[in-house]
Amino acid sequence: MTSCAFILRWRPLVVTSGAGAASRHSIGTTVVGGMLAVTVLGVLLVPAFYVAVERLAEWMGRVPRDPAAPGNSDERVDR
Repeated sequence: MTSCAFILRWRPLVVTSGAGAASRHSIGTTVVGGMLAVTVLGVLLVPAFYVAVERLAEWMGRVPRDPAAPGNSDERVDR
């Protein structure tokens, strides 16, 4: 939510006109583009990295499996 507010706040600099518009446009484009890229990467990469580290730790045997968790039972359930 904070990222969205930040991006929307800088948006007028991207579409500005008048005196000094070229420098404002370049600053606005850089800030908005960078913030969009970081937000998208953060939303996608942080959970993916977490899952990868958890799977690696489980594969290495460092994280004990919780038998009470759904799907972790060694017993076969016939339905």
